[in-house]
Amino acid sequence: MASDAIEADLFDVLRNENLLDDGGIPIFIRSASYGTRCSTVVLVGHDGYGRIEERRFGPDGEPTGSTGLEFHWPQP
Repeated sequence: MASDAIEADLFDVLRNENLLDDGGIPIFIRSASYGTRCSTVVLVGHDGYGRIEERRFGPDGEPTGSTGLEFHWPQP
């Protein structure tokens, strides 16, 4: 199974509101009219077991929910 620490680190990166180099656009955008409404992380181990986790956000950037799914690829 994928590591919870890796998943947490990836979600931290996706919540980055600082401007990216040269592009001037943050990864996570907080806005009432346009912005980040969900972030998804997919992790798969060498054994084929994995997890998809999606986190949803409101216009203010606050979490509104999450959904997770564990899987094995290819199916046994």
